[in-house]
Amino acid sequence: MTENTLRDKVAVVGGGEKNLGGLISRTFAEAGAKVVVHYHSSENDAEQTVMAIQEAGGEAVSVQGDLTKVADVRRLFDTAVDTYGGADIAVNTTGMVLRKPILETTEEEYDRMFGINAKAAYFFIQEAGRRLNDHGKIISLGTSLLAAFTDGYSTYAGGKAPLEHFTRAAAKEFADRGISVNMVAPGPMDTPFFYGQETPERVEFHKSQAMGNQLTQIEDIVPNAPPAKARPLSQQSSAPATSPSSPHHRVPRRAAKRTSSPSNPPSTRHSTRSTSPTPPAPAAPLFSAT
Repeated sequence: MTENTLRDKVAVVGGGEKNLGGLISRTFAEAGAKVVVHYHSSENDAEQTVMAIQEAGGEAVSVQGDLTKVADVRRLFDTAVDTYGGADIAVNTTGMVLRKPILETTEEEYDRMFGINAKAAYFFIQEAGRRLNDHGKIISLGTSLLAAFTDGYSTYAGGKAPLEHFTRAAAKEFADRGISVNMVAPGPMDTPFFYGQETPERVEFHKSQAMGNQLTQIEDIVPNAPPAKARPLSQQSSAPATSPSSPHHRVPRRAAKRTSSPSNPPSTRHSTRSTSPTPPAPAAPLFSAT
């Protein structure tokens, strides 16, 4: 039987400095992988994640980049090759959420959402396919909204929808090298990133829409991660699964219940990472990058 291990593997983690990506970076390193931690603007979080990995005896390096720019995507993988001699795993947790009605969405907002959620995801997969060693793993973070029928998230769900097709195509095209390509599509995740945008009433509403009346636990997404209560609040983050076995498999981790929203749900602020089927309408639109 083939042994699946992260020891001495090299992992590139898009958005690997905090939230789900931060937990992935640290968990991979704990399992023996060398980690390239990408960040866009959260330099301090990236430094803390790299420092935590190094203090625990692991190896990691951070790379700043705007993944909507193909040159930055290539530079990210260049760093993995130049620093560690190659790459075996590529995980992309980056994305941006906007809840706003179609009739109010501007061209700039549309372009920005599709640039981050579709273009960046496409060229991340492309470069990973070029640079990963044989039998590598590519994992992208999608959204459970692709299985939902809801309002307000036209540019977010619409921008993430192509990722399913990118994944299918890449799984076929990279199969001859043994590279698996997968997408994980969680619902609203139980992280500080989520709670920072929600009132207690709205948090309870989102919980009521999910299995077991709870938000997605990121420990359910990242194998072998320590329980949430065992980690400091600053280390509670968000990211996709690590080593899927099939060459093409979409894994919605905690599917939301297909229930309708109450007729008068509480509404003061909206969620930056909400993926429940029918969330309450927000008071104002808001961008949020992972």
